[in-house]
Amino acid sequence: GHRTADHQRDRQSYREIFSKAAAWADGRGFTHILFHEYDHVPLVADLAARLPECLREEGADVLCCHLGRVDGSTHPHWLDCMGEDPAGGPVLSMLGTGHFWTLEAWNATAADQSLAHWYLELDLPTTALRNGFRIRQLAAQNPFVKALEKEIPAPTTAAARGAWTLHPVKKRSTLLEVGAILDRIVSSKEA
Repeated sequence: GHRTADHQRDRQSYREIFSKAAAWADGRGFTHILFHEYDHVPLVADLAARLPECLREEGADVLCCHLGRVDGSTHPHWLDCMGEDPAGGPVLSMLGTGHFWTLEAWNATAADQSLAHWYLELDLPTTALRNGFRIRQLAAQNPFVKALEKEIPAPTTAAARGAWTLHPVKKRSTLLEVGAILDRIVSSKEA
């Protein structure tokens, strides 16, 4: 899985995490799961309220960034998996750093191992889609959720432009700026 030397070529997977989270959440009353990598950080204090509302507005079961159909394209993850699709049909890709799921969609995706050998950014959205779940893109958040740190704005700029989260945040100085933003939000709510 998730510990690979070359994520794309080693086909990084979050299936173990999905399965363990599904087992842990079972019977605990949860309705949703928010998945974020360690360097995908919130910039708003009410993220846990915004995401379910967005799911409802979009009529979705899964929210993610950079969602698109890639079968028949030159997308590198698709080219690597092409010809290994047992069912055929649309193949979706999403950026895997952060996504929000209904528990039902999460559990069904965790249980369906048909594409588990694919790279996570194809496997997860395609498996959810093929199990009948509705996947929608948080398009307004795409500018703030990128694969490379050099492509994202500074946290203060991102927050001013409407970012809910930011990825990737790996530098200490950037984390300190995110912390200051969240401190200001919390302080203003307490006042």
